[in-house]
Amino acid sequence: MKNINIGVANLVVSNQLRESMFDDSLLMETKNTASKFFDVVKNSPLLLAEFKVFSNIENQYITNDALALKYIEDGIKMFETYTLEDVAVEHEKLVPFINESVFDDERVALYESISTLIAESLSISENVDINKMHDAFSVVMSHLNKPKEKENSDTGYINEEVIEIAINKFNEKYDGMNEEDVKLFKQLVNAGDSEKETLFEEFKEENVTALTKLNEDNVSDKISKSLEKISEMTFNAETADGDIVKLYELRKGLL
Repeated sequence: MKNINIGVANLVVSNQLRESMFDDSLLMETKNTASKFFDVVKNSPLLLAEFKVFSNIENQYITNDALALKYIEDGIKMFETYTLEDVAVEHEKLVPFINESVFDDERVALYESISTLIAESLSISENVDINKMHDAFSVVMSHLNKPKEKENSDTGYINEEVIEIAINKFNEKYDGMNEEDVKLFKQLVNAGDSEKETLFEEFKEENVTALTKLNEDNVSDKISKSLEKISEMTFNAETADGDIVKLYELRKGLL
């Protein structure tokens, strides 16, 4: 099977967990799968090291090429006590968590490049593929040089605590949601900053229009103040989810 590494395995498990949040019939099964996945990783020093290196590289932003190169080399050095055979044996433990589903090609390419660097670093000198190693370095360097959007850190590597908190909070807070509420929640889970900004502006405009219509004769000071406050709201990626939900709830009450 192609692309057997901790990055791909974690991506598959993470995606399954997020999707199961909207399908109660899959939630328990996915939770059990995620738990088994982390048990496998926790009990393998090599997979733990790989998990750490993949996570660090995926979420790091370094503009200086010399520092980026040193960062990559330091990560790869974590595997110098292992052999290619050791890596192959541990990767076999990940096979049950990897399927042939279509997922993020860019992230898979990054994971494959990190795996290549690890494998080539453990190869006998005469067997090292210089061209393959150079291509992998280029992919990883390019990723490190790229600014990371906030949503990457929110939807990247997961851990057991996050799984438990996410499931509990979801059941506790969203148990009574209607179909439209669930649709919005799903949008927020999967949206990037630009998509959230579009959603924010749409809800803001709808609320301003509704409040303006309600207060056509300027009869309510309370409505006027609310209208002024909403009109002055600006998109902030750090508070976007909460702001969007507030605007959404207000819109439901006005329309």
